[in-house]
Amino acid sequence: MQGQPIFRIEATRRYQESQAHTVLPRLVAPPIRCCLWILLGLLLAGGGIVGLTPVPVYVSCPAVVIDGHNRVPAMEGEIAIVAFVPLEHLARVRRGQPLWVPLAAARERFRQQVSGIDPQVRSPETVHRQFALPATAALTMTRPVALVLARFEHVPPGLPAAAYVGSVYQVEIEVGTRRLSALLPLGHLGFPEERL
Repeated sequence: MQGQPIFRIEATRRYQESQAHTVLPRLVAPPIRCCLWILLGLLLAGGGIVGLTPVPVYVSCPAVVIDGHNRVPAMEGEIAIVAFVPLEHLARVRRGQPLWVPLAAARERFRQQVSGIDPQVRSPETVHRQFALPATAALTMTRPVALVLARFEHVPPGLPAAAYVGSVYQVEIEVGTRRLSALLPLGHLGFPEERL
């Protein structure tokens, strides 16, 4: 009995198997794991809040400032801005909506208010003749338009409104709002556009 082990080989193997268990390495400590879950929750909550934020929807179109001797009866005797809205966007424009005029010299936009809509369809040639538009403005109109009118009241200090007569701008008319999440793929299904 000198060369034999005192434990049976089979019993030793079973004992070693019972003591062995899988130990996975800890890649992240428990406090950090908790912080990551909190961070994920905050990101999801912030994304939900931002996704529900309403953003304005605009219709962009060329416009010209006209004087009181213009050929638009609704604005006779006043300095006004006339926007040339494509027909596909006309149904979304209403009286009282904001019309934003970018004045390059001031590097800001000035808010006017839509005061009238003339839905009569005009060809680009008719508009060019009626308002004596410069060639650059005529090039931007490639399809029939309708007129949207606004009084040209809120201008930067220093110059009278009459100094802007004949100026051509690319204006934006705010026609509603849309949830920010609607800009994501399939986001428009849950949040339709809202009118002003």
